Amino acid sequence: MSLSRPSSTELRCSRGIAGLRRWLRLALVFVFTLPGAGFATYGAEADDALVVEYQLKAAFVYNFAKFVEWPVDGGADAGAFTLCVVGELPYRVMQQALAGKRIRGLPLVIRSLNAPTGVDGCQLLFVGAGAGHLSFAPVGAVPVLTVGESGDFLRSGGMINLVRVDNRLRFEIARSTGERAGLKFSSQLLKLATPAGDAP
Repeated sequence: MSLSRPSSTELRCSRGIAGLRRWLRLALVFVFTLPGAGFATYGAEADDALVVEYQLKAAFVYNFAKFVEWPVDGGADAGAFTLCVVGELPYRVMQQALAGKRIRGLPLVIRSLNAPTGVDGCQLLFVGAGAGHLSFAPVGAVPVLTVGESGDFLRSGGMINLVRVDNRLRFEIARSTGERAGLKFSSQLLKLATPAGDAP
């Protein structure tokens, strides 16, 4: 009896699941251990530990985009996926760390913002700790995935917050905030999130 060969679609699905499992294993054992640096240092001469921290956060941001589903009319430019970054150091580090990457089959474009209110054309917004107090009101009703690193980020209207727990990097998710903007988080991503209570 001959065995049927897997189709190209099945092979792509299998490879995608394998990649997801690899990333989940990394997150589950928390290999992204952070150096002992503060969150809110934005001087021109940032220390090496903080640069490494933002390199790790860039990896998390990149993977978040893989496990969130945008609505079909999510405003994405047909030729690119745009990550907007508020904060000079996070922008510089992410621009270098994610250079040449693709998200959802599109080239990743990284754009610097002076405030999180100018989100036109952004699919993903990272807000550095130094800008965490700024208003998110213009973002809430549009399909922009917002990621931050401030203690009150979720209460301010953000969707994913990167936090330190025992000197390791973890993340909290305000699922209802994302869903109101038309975004859908994968069940695997939700399982990995640190409980934080959902945003109203």
